[in-house]
Amino acid sequence: MFGREGFETEVFSEGGYALARYGEGGKSIGLFAHTDVVPVNADEWIYTKPFEPKKFGDTLVGRGVSDNKAGVIASLFALRAMRDLGIKPKNRITVFLGSNEESGMADVQNFVREQKMPELSFVPDSGFPICLGQKGIFRFNVTAEKPFEDIVTMSGGSAYNIVCDKVTAEIKKTDAREKEMSAHPDFISVTVGTEFITVTATGKASHAAEAQNGINALKLMSEYLVTLPSLCEKDKKILRFVNESLSDAYGTSMGIASSNALFGALTASNGIVRLRDGRLEYTFDVRFGNVLTSAEIVSRIVKYFENGGFSYKKHSLSDCLSLPEDSEVVRTYMDAYRVLTGNSEAKPYIMGGGTYAYHLKNAYAVGFSVLKNSD
Repeated sequence: MFGREGFETEVFSEGGYALARYGEGGKSIGLFAHTDVVPVNADEWIYTKPFEPKKFGDTLVGRGVSDNKAGVIASLFALRAMRDLGIKPKNRITVFLGSNEESGMADVQNFVREQKMPELSFVPDSGFPICLGQKGIFRFNVTAEKPFEDIVTMSGGSAYNIVCDKVTAEIKKTDAREKEMSAHPDFISVTVGTEFITVTATGKASHAAEAQNGINALKLMSEYLVTLPSLCEKDKKILRFVNESLSDAYGTSMGIASSNALFGALTASNGIVRLRDGRLEYTFDVRFGNVLTSAEIVSRIVKYFENGGFSYKKHSLSDCLSLPEDSEVVRTYMDAYRVLTGNSEAKPYIMGGGTYAYHLKNAYAVGFSVLKNSD
């Protein structure tokens, strides 16, 4: 698309990104957008199917339209507007199109290693007006030291950053257990087979940045299974601890709950669950501000899970990001936004989501849409 518009383009297949450029100059302003999307949950779509986008009035509904195809198109239109208006920037504008933002950001890390860092960057993967900071993101796995005895399989979830909304387990079948499970809560479904009883717990998906809006299916599953008289005490002990660790979306049980006016509340959510050699393994995505240091958070989490009979393994950790509100960039951006929108009350904000700005210097997440609290 950028190439058809006449812009200089280059694809870096091994690095997982592409670049488009406009203008000349030794310095560069970066626009960073991504083309990949979070995992699909077809059951959540109401007005259309996820891979069949439809237009409703002026709104397009479909897979990844907002996050982050809108940022890609906003970047394209920015270049087109300057070109069509005959605006020649003093510095080169470089558009980065990534493919791995939702699952590790290896693409932008490759860019940082292989390319010259822009002097200033905007990441159109958020809301207007401008983001001064992002919560830190800490992802880790925990694995039970002892295997289940009655529970044969358990799996669910699709990504670290999506609250686990469905978990399925197989339990050894006995006559007593079949009778016990004939009545169950609405969020549980039960299918009786020849050797095993299959149990499914259904919750509600939500992005990890808003974990409090989700309903964790692993928590629902553990709450239900510990009520079964016939389930062995060994399995119940594991499940009780799992249920405790998921008691809320704020990490209270782990001793990491914290909040302040700048970053809001820390959130902690489970995204994936599975069995490895009969041992339960599940993941966490923690979004945190600057109340506790990342070292304090990790230390408390490791101690909590070790005391509960689980081993800990770090997946990734990015500290929280906070940028000064009184910088020339922010003042200039906010002045332009207030003039163009007429919204003199608009203010910069802090968000819980993660963007490419983590890995860039002098980078600001900005809007392709208007946040509710900034309109």
